[in-house]
Formats: sequence, structure tokens, C-alpha cells
Amino acid sequence: MEVVRIVAHSISDNQLSSIIKMRDELDSIIKQIRGEEDAFLTPEIIISKFAEAVKEKPELLTSKVRNFHIVHKRRMLMKLLRDLLMMTYEEIGNLFGLKKGTTATGIRVISEEIEQIEGLKNFYKKIKNDIRL
Repeated sequence: MEVVRIVAHSISDNQLSSIIKMRDELDSIIKQIRGEEDAFLTPEIIISKFAEAVKEKPELLTSKVRNFHIVHKRRMLMKLLRDLLMMTYEEIGNLFGLKKGTTATGIRVISEEIEQIEGLKNFYKKIKNDIRL
């Protein structure tokens, strides 16, 4: 344990950031190899397919519009990006012009709603499966 503590103190913030990024990239590669991640899906494809499914323009879903219905759909889209591509909160936030904390909160809120509301849960499962096809 003492060795871990010494090494941790000797790593700079930049080095730590690089290590975390490399770990995330390796996790993504391992998931693709195992078939746990859809290798051909990209954020752009998911955004486009989701926008088509909910009958909204992709630009509107990724904009800063704060209308309840758009925010709700945007949160679901962020959750899809997290679930299908294993993107970090920071990566998702960057796509939407949001901070990491705001992104994490939005995904947590929609996740709770999906668990509690059967119709929303069914819709999410259907759209997730449709996007994978």
C-alpha cells in the first residue's frame, strides 16, 4: 500500500490525465473485442438514429435549448451514448457543450426515470435495440 501511495504522489496531473485516457481507450478496445460494445456505432450515428426515432432535428437535440421535452430527449440520448459506446461523462458533455457534472446528473436523472416508469423503460430498450441494428 505504501508503494502505491508513493507512486500516486509522484504522478503529475498531466500524467494522471494521460493514464486515465489510455485506460479508457483500452477499456473500449477490450469491450469491442469481447463484443460488449458496438464497434461500428459512432456518436454521430447514434444521434442521427435517435433524432429520427423521436422526430427531432439532431441539431436541436445537441443544442442548448432548455425546453423540458428537448432536455428529456437530450438526457436519453446522452444515456444511449454512455450505454452503447461507453463514453465518459466528459466526452458526452463535450458533444453537448455541457460540463461533466451536468452530464452525469442528467444521465442519473433519466436512468432513475427509466427504472421507475415502465413505458419509458420499454421505449428506451426498443430504441437502444433499434439503434444497434
